[in-house]
Amino acid sequence: MNYEESDFGIEYPFEETGGSGDENRIRGNWSLKLDYLFSIFGYTFALGNLWRFPYHFGINGGIAYLIPYTILFFVGALPILFMEVSLGQFVSLGPASVWKLAPLFKGIGISMLFVSTLIAIYYNLITAWALYYTINSLKFSLPWTTCGNEWNSENCSVWNKVSINACRHLNGSFLSNGTCVDFNNSDPSNNSSILVLDSNNKTMTGIEYFHNQVLMISSGILDFETINWQLAICLLVAWLFVFLCSFKGIKTSGKAVYVTVLFPYIILIVLLIRFFTLPGSLNGFLFFMKPNIEIIRDLKVWANAAIQCFIHFQHALEG
Repeated sequence: MNYEESDFGIEYPFEETGGSGDENRIRGNWSLKLDYLFSIFGYTFALGNLWRFPYHFGINGGIAYLIPYTILFFVGALPILFMEVSLGQFVSLGPASVWKLAPLFKGIGISMLFVSTLIAIYYNLITAWALYYTINSLKFSLPWTTCGNEWNSENCSVWNKVSINACRHLNGSFLSNGTCVDFNNSDPSNNSSILVLDSNNKTMTGIEYFHNQVLMISSGILDFETINWQLAICLLVAWLFVFLCSFKGIKTSGKAVYVTVLFPYIILIVLLIRFFTLPGSLNGFLFFMKPNIEIIRDLKVWANAAIQCFIHFQHALEG
């Protein structure tokens, strides 16, 4: 195999002959230009960015938050993204090898590998949670919507704090089945007992399900007995999926992105349609769209926008 060398001593693993096949014989080339574009899109607009952005959008002045975010996007985030992508496409080397052009900064490439490894670990754990919930959502009765399960505590409540206070405001009483009843206007003859609830000490069923059943939070780091084997299998499946998508490099990952990128956005569109069918959805939408221009003068908002820009585009993460 022949290599071309530049003045910087970088080996370019390109084939010198003009025959058929990939130009890059070591790493391979994208089968289609669309594979690369989908990969970049999925990398820069990942699902994790979509669930973080609305939160910061809401707490930083609504739609006015787009002003500092857009400015910092074009001034800082986008140029750095183009620089990283251009450098990677030009030399076709990994993050550790690419810094042969400037050996002083080789530590940056090693740090990128280290950080990417850590991120892959916890991202795959989130994938395992999603798979676990998806499987259990196929049951006739969703396990995280009721109390009385073996993982529930005495403080379990199917009502949240707002609902409890609303029921008390109506002079209602809680039943063990989670119903708010006004005995002055209804028949009290039923088999359900009245519950005395303290809204400050109650835990939602979904929280208890996640902590006690999904995570099975143990007594300490040395407690190895409380392992959720179902979740462990889901984690194994998640890592197996990563292997199948990447064992042949960009040849397989380039095809997998059509599913991993498009499917989440299809689900988000479905959820958006469902959102607008719920009562009060318009009020929530208007809350996000109501601008608070005063935030433009707040340096903390600008700092938050800068941080989110760099987090969203995942700079220096071996993309």
